[in-house]
Amino acid sequence: MNSLIYLIHKYHLKGCERMLGNRSLIQTLLSRSKHDPKRDLEVLNMYASAFKKHQEITYILDKESRIVRYNQNLNHLLGYHSDLSGKLGTYLSRNDHYKYLLMISKALNGHPVSLDLLVKTKQKDSLHLHFDCTPIEFEHSTIGACIVIKDCSKSKLSQENLHFNKIVQPPPKPTIRLSSWECDFTTGDIKGTKSFYNMFYVPKDTASRLNISDIYSLIHKDDYDEFIQLTYQSISSQDTFSKEFSINYSEQGKQYIRAVWRTFMSDDCHHKLIGIAENTTVQRELEDDLNFDISQLKNMHDHLNGVVWNLDVKTNRFLYVSGGIENIYGVSHQEFIENPNLWNDHVPDEDQDKIDEHYKKLQAGESVCYEHRIHHKNGNIIWVESECIPKLDKKGNLYQLFGCVRDITESKAMKAIIEYNATHDYLTGLHNRLHCYQTMEEWSKEPDRPFSFIYLDLKRLASINETLGFNVGDGILRQMAHRIQEVLSEEVYTARVGGGTFALMIRDFENEEDVYQVTQDILEKIEPSFQVSHFELIVEVRMGVSFFPNDSEHASKLLQLSGLALQRAKELDFSNMQVYHQSNDLFAQKRYELEKDLRHAIQNKELILYYQPKVRPANHTIAGLEALIRWEHPTWGIVTPNEFISLAEESYLISDLTVFVVEEACRQLHEWHEAGLPYRIISVNVSPSCFLDKNFMKAVKESLHSHNLNGKWLEVEVTETTLLKNHEQLIQCFNELRALGVKIALDDFGTGYSSLSYIKDFPIDTIKIDKSFIDQIGTTQKDTHTNKEEQLVSTVIFLAHAMKLTVVAEGVETRRQLTFLTQKDCHEIQGYLYSKPKPADEIFDLLESGKILPCPAPIKPDVEQREHYRVQFDSPVRTRMKLTQVRGKDVDVGFTEVLMKDLSIGGLKFVSALNIPVRPDVKIQFELSLLGQTLNVQGQIMWKNEMKYDTYDYGVQFSVSEVEEAALSKLVNKLSVITSKKLECPDTPFVYEDAYAHVHRMAHQ
Repeated sequence: MNSLIYLIHKYHLKGCERMLGNRSLIQTLLSRSKHDPKRDLEVLNMYASAFKKHQEITYILDKESRIVRYNQNLNHLLGYHSDLSGKLGTYLSRNDHYKYLLMISKALNGHPVSLDLLVKTKQKDSLHLHFDCTPIEFEHSTIGACIVIKDCSKSKLSQENLHFNKIVQPPPKPTIRLSSWECDFTTGDIKGTKSFYNMFYVPKDTASRLNISDIYSLIHKDDYDEFIQLTYQSISSQDTFSKEFSINYSEQGKQYIRAVWRTFMSDDCHHKLIGIAENTTVQRELEDDLNFDISQLKNMHDHLNGVVWNLDVKTNRFLYVSGGIENIYGVSHQEFIENPNLWNDHVPDEDQDKIDEHYKKLQAGESVCYEHRIHHKNGNIIWVESECIPKLDKKGNLYQLFGCVRDITESKAMKAIIEYNATHDYLTGLHNRLHCYQTMEEWSKEPDRPFSFIYLDLKRLASINETLGFNVGDGILRQMAHRIQEVLSEEVYTARVGGGTFALMIRDFENEEDVYQVTQDILEKIEPSFQVSHFELIVEVRMGVSFFPNDSEHASKLLQLSGLALQRAKELDFSNMQVYHQSNDLFAQKRYELEKDLRHAIQNKELILYYQPKVRPANHTIAGLEALIRWEHPTWGIVTPNEFISLAEESYLISDLTVFVVEEACRQLHEWHEAGLPYRIISVNVSPSCFLDKNFMKAVKESLHSHNLNGKWLEVEVTETTLLKNHEQLIQCFNELRALGVKIALDDFGTGYSSLSYIKDFPIDTIKIDKSFIDQIGTTQKDTHTNKEEQLVSTVIFLAHAMKLTVVAEGVETRRQLTFLTQKDCHEIQGYLYSKPKPADEIFDLLESGKILPCPAPIKPDVEQREHYRVQFDSPVRTRMKLTQVRGKDVDVGFTEVLMKDLSIGGLKFVSALNIPVRPDVKIQFELSLLGQTLNVQGQIMWKNEMKYDTYDYGVQFSVSEVEEAALSKLVNKLSVITSKKLECPDTPFVYEDAYAHVHRMAHQ
């Protein structure tokens, strides 16, 4: 470049003309005065042309603050289509408008200014704009100013989002990146604005001596030749040129400068270059970093086990596809770029509808993520997960898609294996219990589609496992699963739900006979003989069937009913099927209603306490009471604990129930004391699970405290089964009760296996001899002429005395029992001989007297006396009974089995384990099967007597028409003749065992 300056000096004007080839421009410039306004305007227009395509908003102002030229970027930014020339100030606040005018004034006086202002858009939104206002100098004077405006709203928002930081560093003041300069090419002298000197780190004292050679010396060697060439071209063509070049500083390092300039001839025939310069180091570094990040990101994408892509929807061209495309599709990266349709060509036809459905969501601006299959080039089917994000324009039209595709074939296969194992039985390959119950729950959500549930059980499988080993049992199960599948159609759902039990479910049958036919096919076609290893085994099949929704609308209840039917089938010694309809069993109906109403009964205090005295036999004084809970059910009358305690335990209501008993007993004891009665010990039964409930002890303390009651008047009765588990925790609970003064009684003593060890290990105060021992007092064994039960009772009483324990005899009902216990010095007697359990208001008079005498005669049921002749059966007869009306409402709960003991034309006597209320609003129908005939008669229960094994005798009075009475009379007469002659009764279902034991066993199966 120094050689160029030498040439200009050497050849002067003529040499310049020949070199530059633009004589007219030179003559024009020479003819103008030094401060010609037109010349200044031309210079300003040259600046404006340099910024015409600048990406930022630019304004060129003359010395009078008039806008010479501007680009249209501001219009688009603020949302206006009209020309904003000269109106920028009107979109500022009054304060910002003043700052704007002050900024222009300073710049026109030669001082560059940087400023942040707030501007309103057409939509009334606020934008943060950054203004760089730089003086434009020419011939040592300022002829105008250049304003560059940049939208910094996003960066401002980012700064505002840092408000949570307690220590916020103040942002650095904006630096001037833009400067103007001029260079006398003939002398090489350069003059510029203050920011120009700062840009090149020129000291103030040397700024006046700055030469273009000084600038050239800083240019990096890689940019030097091109920059010199562009300078020559600018002198030759008089056009505007732009160049970004790098410079080196010893301390500041490498910097990047972008220069824009134009050449013209001055009045003294010197070539002059005027232009602007901008430090682009920061932008360049950001671009380099961005390019590096993009390169790194691309490298990362190419090594992902998936594909990242970007599609231009309007042109249907991929803007970007990562290298993983070749692994998933087996197609080269370039093929996909050239043919975007390959994307869909690899999707199977059966998945195209799914793709189209998700594309509609993308068009609506909704992101999607879905799984589908693709055809790999090698012919394999690959499962992929596609995630796609749409990009919409301002009009809401889709114009770009971003997405990623991941190969999930292996995870899909692994997931399928896990799901299969979770829902299938490992041994037989059938569905397992979990899947079966889930399927039942799903099917039961559609009450309009009935289905049947069948339990199928293999007899003797447990015995085979124990004697021959599980390998043999497993072999039988596998063979049975195979045989079931061979016999049944694919529509029958089959599962193994545990041990030797299978479950079948049949749906959409026309009638119940279709289900029975399926079970009959199983019984007839499945061979019971199994060959496993060298063993040949016979395994019989039993089935229990129930129906949805007829029997129950709840899956859990349906399982229970099928299980009960299966129990009936197990009673028979051959392969069979039993059907169990809830509506056809009075026991199940009652249990269902009690279970349903129990929680409501506790909450609404439908439960009441009865009290049975414990009497000192020596003087017949009342020593204490046992609180016994009863449930006054609106339909079933008084319900005993035997019928609902187990329901409370199954429903996890037993703790609430026990707390109610404790609270009510303490309240009643306090009420009696307030009425003037002396305190007496009151006993309550506590379930084993209550001792594991942390709230139970708290409830006991609160009950005693709230009723101002000393703990010594409360006794807790526990059974021996309570003591079998949680030894340490029970001792802790017992000690806490003893600390309150509460006594501990061991109920049903002698029925367990370790009674003596319990007395030794636990802090027991009282032992209660079980009724089963008391019942045998006064009887004699035929073989030994001794009574072992009497000896055991005597031993227990002696033991209690020795260990200073109170002993109570339960279930005393005869004078002989009382005499024996009195002679053995039993401390207390409890039983019907003194009193049945009575409600609080009825027991009050006994407590007031303090004494109670034993009944003068043996207890006899207060039976109804029938006028007609009765046929007494030597063995009870199976009879079917059902309720037809309760409290004036018709009911249909089906028949249940009872045992008939006698019959007359006026009524009958039957035995049942079912506790039925004796009320005139309870109507009953009986189906009598005698001598091959079947009669249906209506009746009403007149009396009830509680018998052994929790069973009841009932007396029934018939309500029959004349026709029914005539038919019944003929039947009774025939039976009378047969029984009187001791003949065999044909076609009559007798039961040849104890009636009470039979009905008790049937009720608990």
